[in-house]
Amino acid sequence: MMQNIFLSNAFRTGKTHTSWWGSFKTGAADDAMPGQPSNDLPGNHEQVMDELPGVASAYPEVLVLMAVFNGMNWLPEQLESILKQDNVRIKLLISVDLSDDNSYDWCCEQAQNDHRISVLPYGQRYGSATANFFRLLRDADFSQSDYVAFADQDDIWYQDKLSRASELMKRHQLSGYSSDVRAFWPDGRSEKVKKSQSQQKWDYCFEAAGPGCTYVLTPELSKTIQRFLSDHQALAGSLKYHDWFCYAVARHLNMKWYIDSSITMDYRQHQSNLIGVNRGHKAFLFRMKKLLGGEALDQVELTLKALAMLGGSSTHYPGYLKPRAGFGAIRLGIESMRCRRKRKDQMLFFLFCLMLSISGRRNVTDRKQKDTEL
Repeated sequence: MMQNIFLSNAFRTGKTHTSWWGSFKTGAADDAMPGQPSNDLPGNHEQVMDELPGVASAYPEVLVLMAVFNGMNWLPEQLESILKQDNVRIKLLISVDLSDDNSYDWCCEQAQNDHRISVLPYGQRYGSATANFFRLLRDADFSQSDYVAFADQDDIWYQDKLSRASELMKRHQLSGYSSDVRAFWPDGRSEKVKKSQSQQKWDYCFEAAGPGCTYVLTPELSKTIQRFLSDHQALAGSLKYHDWFCYAVARHLNMKWYIDSSITMDYRQHQSNLIGVNRGHKAFLFRMKKLLGGEALDQVELTLKALAMLGGSSTHYPGYLKPRAGFGAIRLGIESMRCRRKRKDQMLFFLFCLMLSISGRRNVTDRKQKDTEL
């Protein structure tokens, strides 16, 4: 029996890497809380399979969606690691945001030399990785693929990344998969980034399931997200984190999602990263500014609004999940252990809720008005 998959009903009757409440230091020391589901699978720390039976055509086809912007420093290494994946058939769809370097021409050249690669039309400024990934999700054709994966432009995938994910998804009928990663820096430092703590009842309302570049989805889940993005483009344009949103959709619909404790890729850290690893005093100050300014909870409200519009679930979201001050914030703080996966993040979340109960928060309109006055 697979123990690490969160089944929402189990908590009712009896976890977007993206979040403002991110960890300040990474590492593997955060174990599952007592009484919570285990994070291990049989064979979890070993390669799931060495070789699939039959010829190459029997391998699952994975459509990889890669968002690119000024990526020439890293694209060749990343592309090689994607195309050399073991025991899967790769189709790579690339969207290049309007760039200052040769990224688009280089990607087109690769597509001319490799039939597995396609590049979407170029010329629009999307302005963020999320907007670029949403464009990929809207424009992609999932009908011929067995799985759909996300790729950043600057990482290095391990050769069995997709074969491991696809085998686990098939074996356990998963709709979504993500994993831990190894972060590395230009100075040679590296460390494990653990996101595979036990999933909680409301974690998907406040954080992603690890780095989006580890995500693998079923076509069914991908099509559900695609329909929402096409039908609600204005709301989708307000969502800042594609990884958080995709995880939230799956959990909202009671789909199975597994966060793997195995490391499946090297996660590059550099100045151009949008958020990167949540560590150090700069990350702390950045997140506290967003928390106290209300931007984090604004995103929570937008996510819950999107899930309500999505429908398809009997999940009831209590009002305390989107407080502005007072008792609602205290009530949310009491629920902190069910809103975050990592212990340190639960503590930070609780402290934030206490501060929120006293000071309140401004919404987007209030902040824009004050900024104009200044």
